[in-house]
Amino acid sequence: MVTRLTPRVMHRDIPLDSRPDTQARPHIPLELVDIILDYLHDDKPTLAACSLVSRDWRPSTRYHLFQALHIGGDAIVGGYDNFLRFLDASPSIRPYIRSLHVSGTWKSNIAKGERCLVGPYVLVSLLDTLTALTTLTLDGVVWAGAARRNLQGLWPVKWPPIPRKFDTLVLSRIESYDRGPSQYTKSVFQILHTFGSLQKLAITDIHFDAMSWNNIARLETPTSLALRTFSMLGVSTSQAFINGLRRTQSVQSLTSLDLQCNSISDAHSFGTLIRDAGANLESLDVDLSRLTRHVATSSVSDTMRSLNITYCTALTRLHLRVCIHPEWAAPADLRSGWSYVSSTLPSIPSSIQVVAITLSPPAEVHEDADEVGFDHFFRHLLKTNWDPIALALERCQGLKEVRFDLKSNATTKRQFKEVVIKNLPVMDALGVLQFA
Repeated sequence: MVTRLTPRVMHRDIPLDSRPDTQARPHIPLELVDIILDYLHDDKPTLAACSLVSRDWRPSTRYHLFQALHIGGDAIVGGYDNFLRFLDASPSIRPYIRSLHVSGTWKSNIAKGERCLVGPYVLVSLLDTLTALTTLTLDGVVWAGAARRNLQGLWPVKWPPIPRKFDTLVLSRIESYDRGPSQYTKSVFQILHTFGSLQKLAITDIHFDAMSWNNIARLETPTSLALRTFSMLGVSTSQAFINGLRRTQSVQSLTSLDLQCNSISDAHSFGTLIRDAGANLESLDVDLSRLTRHVATSSVSDTMRSLNITYCTALTRLHLRVCIHPEWAAPADLRSGWSYVSSTLPSIPSSIQVVAITLSPPAEVHEDADEVGFDHFFRHLLKTNWDPIALALERCQGLKEVRFDLKSNATTKRQFKEVVIKNLPVMDALGVLQFA
C-alpha cells in the first residue's frame, strides 16, 4: 500500500522580506548528513521524518527508504496497477528503487478466482519504468501467460520483448494460469524471455512438469539467455527445465551453480548441465542431503559419476552438503552420507582451491535413531580408503582450504576431527584443514 504525501509549501513561494532569518541557523555539511543517515538505513520511521527536515536531505533518505520495496495483493487490479500508477505520478522516486519483491497468494482458491495474476504487461512495464532496478523477486504469483489477451485482443506491450540485461531474478512458488501439460515449465521460460544477460537466476519451490522428450523438444526457450549464476532449490521434476536451459547461451556463460538433488533423476539432469558448462564453472554447490535420506539402494559411485564433476576443469570451489544418515535407524545395507563424500573427493579436478563439506543429521529424528545413525556414520568413516582422497587433494597445487562442518555435539565433532587429521596428515601439516 502506497501513501501519498501532500506537497508542502516551499520557501520560494514566500516573499523575501517575510522569510525568517536563517543566518543563525546551524549548517551541517551534506557529507556528514549522508554518514548519519546511513546509520539509520533500517529505521524507516526515522528516515521518513528526516526526509521532511530539508530538501537537501531527501535524496539521502530516499536512497534508503525506497531501495527495496515489497508489493502484493490478491488481485492485479488492486495491487500492481496502483503501484504502476504511483510510479507514473512520482517519477522522482524511480531511480531509488533497486530491489522489488512482487508477491501474491500462493495456492489460492482457483474456483473463486482469487489468484494474483502477473502477465507480460506488468512485467515489462515494471522493467521499463524502474531503470535502476537490479533485483526482482516474483514469489507466489500466477503467471497469466503470453497467450492471454485483454478485451481488445492485444497486449499493450510487444511480446516477446527485446531481451535486456539484468542483475538478479528470483522465481519462487510460481504457478501457471494456463492448464494442460508442461504449464509450469512453459510459464517460467516465458518469464525468462524478458531477459537476456542475467547475473543470477534463483528458482525455488516450483513443481515442474514431467514431460516427454517430444514435448521438451518443442519448448520455446529464450536462446539468448546468458546466466552467470544459477541456483535451483526445493524443485521437483527438474529434467524438462534443465534440458530447456541447456539450449540457451547459459552453457557458455555459467560460472557458478547451486543445485539441490531431490532424486536420482535430478542428479542425472544436473549432471548434463554440469557437463555442458563444466569448462567455465568456477564454483559448484551440490546439496545431496535429501538424496542421502531417501535413496538407500542405488549405487553411490554411479550417482556421483552422473554429476560429471570431472568435466569442471576450471573449478576453484566445491561445496557438498550431505545428510549423515537416513531418517530411520540405519541398518548395514543403507548408505551413509559420507559415502557420497568419499566417492567424490578422489575425482576432484586439480584446479580446486576450496573444498567445503557439510554433514548434518536429519531435521527431525528420534534420539535413539540418531545415535544408531552416528554409529553407522563412523563405521563408514573408519572403513574409508583415504589414500585416493589424500592423493587427489595433494594434486591440487593451489589448494587453500578443506573445511569440514559436522552438525553434531562437541564430543562427536572431536572424534571426527581426530579421524580426519589422522588420515590426512599432509593436509594438516600444510594448515589447510579447517573444522567448523
